[in-house]
Amino acid sequence: MCVQSVVMEGIEVDCKLKWSLTKKVNRAFLMALVETANLYESYIVLEMDKKRVNAKSLLSVGGLVGYRGIISIHATGRDCEQAINGIETLLEKFGALE
Repeated sequence: MCVQSVVMEGIEVDCKLKWSLTKKVNRAFLMALVETANLYESYIVLEMDKKRVNAKSLLSVGGLVGYRGIISIHATGRDCEQAINGIETLLEKFGALE
């Protein structure tokens, strides 16, 4: 699901996806997540338990090892839809979606 909002210097697009992890997150998944996030120009943030981390930083997402629960992903930028779709494909590949 995507929502458009206008900002001062043109149109900025915000995309959001909420998912529930069915199995614990491991290091291989996190490395693939960061690699996928870095394919896109959009600013991508993961949010869980009222904590937000940069999806493009391995150091930031490293705290998710062993996490299982609901995570929201927020992407802002011109290619946010592609970023969300790419990450959703990754989640399906790893069998992490509920």
